[in-house]
Amino acid sequence: VAAARTLGARMRSAVREASPGALRHIGELPGVTISVGVATLRGSLRARGDERRRASRLLVAADRALYRAKHAGRDAVSVATVQDDTPMPQRPT
Repeated sequence: VAAARTLGARMRSAVREASPGALRHIGELPGVTISVGVATLRGSLRARGDERRRASRLLVAADRALYRAKHAGRDAVSVATVQDDTPMPQRPT
């Protein structure tokens, strides 16, 4: 989990630092930032028997962490917890 958070923070920092220089030739533009949602198998998923759905559960947990980072003010990293590993509501068919 710590390594994933560190990687997300490095990505976020690199985008923020590179964006003004990369866009300088266009003129005055606001800086670009990113938010990152991180999920890991050990820290973000509950122990359940449904191994076939593990990848989709991991993506859902990372997505929830991403939106938490955005709602916290953007330009942030948020790590998914087991609370993020809950079933998505089913769409009516």
